Amino acid sequence: MINFGKITPDEAIEYFVKKLLLSPEEFAALEQDAKVFAFTVSELTKSSELEFVFGSIKKALEDGQGFAEWKKQTKEIWKQKGWSDFRVKTVYQTNMHQAKSIGTWKQMQETKEDFPYLRYSAILDNHTRPSHAMMHGKVLPIDDKFWDSFYPPNGFNCRCQAYAITESKAKKFGVTPDVAKVGFADDGWNYNAGKSYDKKLSELSAQALRKTEKAKADAWSLLKK
Repeated sequence: MINFGKITPDEAIEYFVKKLLLSPEEFAALEQDAKVFAFTVSELTKSSELEFVFGSIKKALEDGQGFAEWKKQTKEIWKQKGWSDFRVKTVYQTNMHQAKSIGTWKQMQETKEDFPYLRYSAILDNHTRPSHAMMHGKVLPIDDKFWDSFYPPNGFNCRCQAYAITESKAKKFGVTPDVAKVGFADDGWNYNAGKSYDKKLSELSAQALRKTEKAKADAWSLLKK
């Protein structure tokens, strides 16, 4: 079994730094699968605020910072906004998990000849959504359409992961039959961020990734297609 959950793949950092910073209104105008290439935080309307939080998440990815350490370094902005710990944690957890998940997807695609199956793993405690817990243990080929909609994360603060496993491991666990290939993502989360990222990346030019006003307009136009 390959477990990338304890590390930050280089691909995750590479993905995150290419995100386009958008206002909440601009972000809301994007198609769901294009949102993986953009960064925003609700109620942060000043570019300086967005840049600060974006930079802090980037550093957390690079340095492997946990939530407590990251929150300590960003506490002033949340204090000004009057945000609860839960809301602050949502910003951290959603961005960190999505970046790592996308980086892991790319790695798993590169090793799928040896690890051709994925196993869905939910953290089974009293914080886990029942709909996510119901997907725990599902084992399917990495290219199965199930993962197009239910490759985690599958919601805000989702802690689920998918692990790459060998064919022999898949047989040991038991491959999920077609009749049981049912998923339960939260509203707006039934897509594979890794696949969406690859698709949009191929459409964006190097110029569109530069942080200039013209490039921002060009990139936003491409993302909205």
